[in-house]
Amino acid sequence: MSLLTINAKASEKAKTMLGRIGKSVMRLSVAPSGCAGMSYHFSPEDAPAPNDIIVEADGFSVVVDRKSFLYVAGSEIIYDEGLMSAGFRLNNPNAQGCCSCGTSFSIEPWSGEKQGCCSKPGA
Repeated sequence: MSLLTINAKASEKAKTMLGRIGKSVMRLSVAPSGCAGMSYHFSPEDAPAPNDIIVEADGFSVVVDRKSFLYVAGSEIIYDEGLMSAGFRLNNPNAQGCCSCGTSFSIEPWSGEKQGCCSKPGA
């Protein structure tokens, strides 16, 4: 399993956005939130924290604190554009459930085949 993958479109969009606002890395974190229990948060930052896990792809760096990484290891960051919304989202093989609106997820004890789920763009 790879630490974290970032598709080309997500990398391109992040580099453009970070360049416009003068930041150097994108932070991915997980926090208690939503009806399923946890949600993903993306935020631009100046630099990684000392204990962050750093994933680089195509000149773009994502930083993840060690606690959040437990929930997102093996995930793919993608950038999705649709008619009603656009934004970063995660294909997370560790997520066992999602709320109906798609903005939060849960990690439950493994009891068979992993299904995974994604958050909605921009969530």
